Amino acid sequence: MKLSVLLSVAISSAILLGCGGGSESNTNSPTTPIKDEPTAVLRGIAIDGYLTGARAFIDYNFDGQWNEHEPLVVTAENGQFQFMPNELATCWRFAPLIIDVPVGAHDSDHGVVTEAYQLMAPPQFVNAYPEQARVVSPFTSLVWQQVEFAWLTRYPQITCAQIAEQPVKQRELQSLIEEQEQQVMAFFQLTREQLYGDFIANGDRELHQTANLLVQGFSAAKQQTPEFAEQHHHARQARLAYYLRYPQWLENGSVSARHLAANDSLSVHTNDLIEKSWYRSERLIGEQEASWRRYLMSDDRQQKLALEALNQHQQKLVGEVARTIDSVWQQGQRCLVTVRYQTVNTTWDNRHYELVARLVVPFSELQQQCDNDSILASDSLNQLDSLTVIISRYDKNERLVSRSRHDFAPGSHDVVDATWLAMTQNVYPLHYELENLSFIQSDIDQEQAYQAQQWVRESIVYGANQYTWLERLDSGLWFEWQQRDGQVILRCGHELDRQLAQTRGECYQRFAQPVFSETFDGSLSGFGQTIVANRWVERQSEIGVDGSSAIKVTYQGYERGSERVLASTTILPAERYELSFDVRFCPDFKFVRGGKLHGLGPLRDVTGGYPVFDENWSARLIFGRNGTLGAYVYHQDMPGQYGTVQYISNFQFETNRYYHLRMVVQLNQPAAASNGYLEVWIDDKKHMVYDHLRFRASDSQDSQVQRILFNTFHGGNNIGSAPRDEFGNFTQECAYFDNFMVRR
Repeated sequence: MKLSVLLSVAISSAILLGCGGGSESNTNSPTTPIKDEPTAVLRGIAIDGYLTGARAFIDYNFDGQWNEHEPLVVTAENGQFQFMPNELATCWRFAPLIIDVPVGAHDSDHGVVTEAYQLMAPPQFVNAYPEQARVVSPFTSLVWQQVEFAWLTRYPQITCAQIAEQPVKQRELQSLIEEQEQQVMAFFQLTREQLYGDFIANGDRELHQTANLLVQGFSAAKQQTPEFAEQHHHARQARLAYYLRYPQWLENGSVSARHLAANDSLSVHTNDLIEKSWYRSERLIGEQEASWRRYLMSDDRQQKLALEALNQHQQKLVGEVARTIDSVWQQGQRCLVTVRYQTVNTTWDNRHYELVARLVVPFSELQQQCDNDSILASDSLNQLDSLTVIISRYDKNERLVSRSRHDFAPGSHDVVDATWLAMTQNVYPLHYELENLSFIQSDIDQEQAYQAQQWVRESIVYGANQYTWLERLDSGLWFEWQQRDGQVILRCGHELDRQLAQTRGECYQRFAQPVFSETFDGSLSGFGQTIVANRWVERQSEIGVDGSSAIKVTYQGYERGSERVLASTTILPAERYELSFDVRFCPDFKFVRGGKLHGLGPLRDVTGGYPVFDENWSARLIFGRNGTLGAYVYHQDMPGQYGTVQYISNFQFETNRYYHLRMVVQLNQPAAASNGYLEVWIDDKKHMVYDHLRFRASDSQDSQVQRILFNTFHGGNNIGSAPRDEFGNFTQECAYFDNFMVRR
């Protein structure tokens, strides 16, 4: 048997800007090196204001400190710096870029720096603009801070040279970076060009002011980290970070995070003052354990007011297999726990097996930690939310060549269930018990589900100084990454028609397979028939988009708004779905105080002010006063009885014209994390991201997106929401709907 070093499992950190998990695999196998010979000068700009006299270096060993073997330069006028090719190791693209800003450096905004701090930018070995100067700013620093903990928990002693030689690690790191880029961009409503751009040169005053505020936290972390590290000298790494955060957006208005940060006194329609809060992140990484805690702090950042979130990571050898336990808590009484058993060595057929379970356990208020002991005390399948089998296959040179992941509902497959029980019931579990999972074929040309709820298969094809990575989803969507010398080309689509794309999100938007479609032309689907059967709905010809058929919905005013037009149907469960439809409001449509449009939900959605339970939530579009558009969400962290609203700024419906609306719902994963989000698109342009949502508090299948909600009416629940004429009489309004589609 060939030795394969044990993988430390990624912690899905419920941190402020979220931290999604990367691919789940054994990624330490040797692979064909990708040579990355530097051919151009690395140029950059250090910016809060422009920073002169700061120290820029490339952090080859990911320890956040300059070491003698790492290239170092001092920033010049306007924060500019550059590294010559002969100063760079061949792996430089795979390391973060660090800016140490010492006392005495010069900030173009505030003059002489009086408190030291540090800025960072993530590795950009996948760089769409290699010829441009690398900007290192507070926003790029947020991206790397969030990635760093998950990455160093997996690989505490990683170096850029190791990453450069192993494609699997490159894909894993890039996945983490992309996830955090999306989180930061969504939170501050940025484009990627703004995230990595020079906001001073671009004249973006609001972004500039936000960056100034963020630096206060970086300065505090720099000052306090040495004392924190001394207190935890037993840890391999001890890191502090401070974050600025604002409360959930108010229901009657929408204000972006960057506007809030740029104007502390900004108020919205309710005239409630929105105040910022400081949070402290404490990260400890040891040999077999790691932890991350987030505290709400006093305004001066000196006193801990409350523990807000906790991650714990434990890893040990149990019998002949490795067991890893990751637990995540974010307020409430329960923790989401991931338990993983995996073979330490590849087997006789060059495979590596992993069995992953997810479940919920109590949180101990007294001990301020998750009750992980209760996991191992029970061998019942009933407490599990899911079981996942991951099988990786290696070639004769011990290079990863294929991998599959199949997600099962506990109790749905006898062999998978028996393997889990063997791992938990035996004091000394054996590796061959995991090999009972060998009935699953991981090759990408296979398509068996084996009774799994969903699956994904991957393969890697190696060439000279390059590789091609393929990923195939059970929905029929394919992804292809071709990487050579630090540059990546992404193609996606169907197996025989993969096309160039910039991001994975673009691939979903362009090629995701419809699971439901209704144009109201010709024969109606079952759900279409249900909709048209409503007394307030009528199918009409030649009134749809491009003169096709569509439906007309009549809004009859009454004491609680307008008559409810409701219907729903189920679709296959998944953690991400996109709903789209066309809408045209009739001339002089009375929006009154607003009302509901269509959306998505779990098996048992919640609306109408009813209680939200662990598996219940809903996400619908909403029209507001004067034709505004927003998203209305019932979620786990609502401050009151009803859902919360975020409206799109600077948009109002015009009546008597069609709009193509699209809503993307991505559930939080894991269930304890607040990293779910909702996107709203109008006429193929993204207008809003409503993020940091904890839709659900359970990872069970029932909590997944699986219901289409056809909901439209005025209200509200009182007469003030009803359409009425000048004499107070209830009126009838109307709107047309066409081309309903749900894609996975």
